[in-house]
Amino acid sequence: MAKRATKVPAEILQKLQKDFELDNYEFADFFGISLSSALDWLKYGIKNQRGHNIAFVDSLLALQWLAEKDPEHFISKDELKQLVQMVVKTPGLVYDQPPGKPTLLRVG
Repeated sequence: MAKRATKVPAEILQKLQKDFELDNYEFADFFGISLSSALDWLKYGIKNQRGHNIAFVDSLLALQWLAEKDPEHFISKDELKQLVQMVVKTPGLVYDQPPGKPTLLRVG
């Protein structure tokens, strides 16, 4: 059987987990995967495309880069960390809500 190439190295995922101070359960919730899959990712990396998670990792890395390089025009690293932790605790904040309900992303 051929060995599958790693799409996202485990070290990248471990760094994201550490930078955003996510425990294993929060890491799994953040990516919408099971705890066992999260542990596999953290040990072996992402081996194949599942949904949009590779793009999600790329987006997080880009957001981190912006927070580090231009916090005055973007947000600081601490604000980004707080935002990620808020999404983990209240995932519905990312989705469009009726007027008057808090949301991070307003669609339309």
